[in-house]
Amino acid sequence: MTLWLVKSPPGESQLVRDLPQLHRQILPAGWSWVNASVYAKVAVWESATPVYYKAFLPRNRWETPKAWLRGSRCQRAIAQATLLTDKGFSTPAIIAWGKLSGGREFMLTQAVNGIGMGSCIASYFRQVKTPRLLSAKRALIKALGEQIGRLHQTGIVHGDLRPNNVLLELGQYPHRFHFIDNERNQRYRKIPAKLLRKNLVQIGMLAPVDLSIHDRMRFFKAYLTQAPALDRSQQRKLIADVYRVTMKRLAGKNPDKQGSPYLPKHFLDDGLILPSDDTYHLSPSPLASSQE
Repeated sequence: MTLWLVKSPPGESQLVRDLPQLHRQILPAGWSWVNASVYAKVAVWESATPVYYKAFLPRNRWETPKAWLRGSRCQRAIAQATLLTDKGFSTPAIIAWGKLSGGREFMLTQAVNGIGMGSCIASYFRQVKTPRLLSAKRALIKALGEQIGRLHQTGIVHGDLRPNNVLLELGQYPHRFHFIDNERNQRYRKIPAKLLRKNLVQIGMLAPVDLSIHDRMRFFKAYLTQAPALDRSQQRKLIADVYRVTMKRLAGKNPDKQGSPYLPKHFLDDGLILPSDDTYHLSPSPLASSQE
């Protein structure tokens, strides 16, 4: 094993001792596995300052030759995280990375005190009726739209912009978002239209029970205030294409698979999802509907 420390974390000696077991896919004390793709193994160290371990597993025999040309997945993840922070966006801080046998690599990142946007909306804003929660949901959607618009305006396309790959920091107002799973991000001088559509379809993959058509229009309206300049016809086409593809892909899917509705209720009760005052009281929108 070869290890490069980017920053010295609390409990560094413990982390270093635990790494050999994690590499053998054995859980040391204080660690637990996290759901991940078949091409990664992820665990979290549940300490006072939690740390995530991610091992990048080879996807096919071409993994190593491709890494010679464009860098490994781990190296790309580090480069893209650096680019995001350089451009003013947030992503979990990288603590260390290293190489293992068989061409494998791993990365350690500092945990963010946050929750996935998909699960946040499903848990706290699914078919809400009260004025306060409606206002908070609209403010959250507006903030997310502006953030994704700014990401695209900077020329960055996220490699997998599913709702739960954008974390909402708990108890932070105004809202602060963190991007994760950045290894496939790319930057362009001018983003191709098909990649704008792809990201917007990905971020919209929440069932109608969680995001109404009015919610989606609020998102698009906020997105367009920050996104790359488009004329009216281009805007209409982009929105129509994204909505059509998103609804087609969502057809028949289980809403709970798009965003878990089971996050702790006390996050809301404790003011970690929206403040206890009227910070997010919004005037009625012309898009408002009693069906939301």
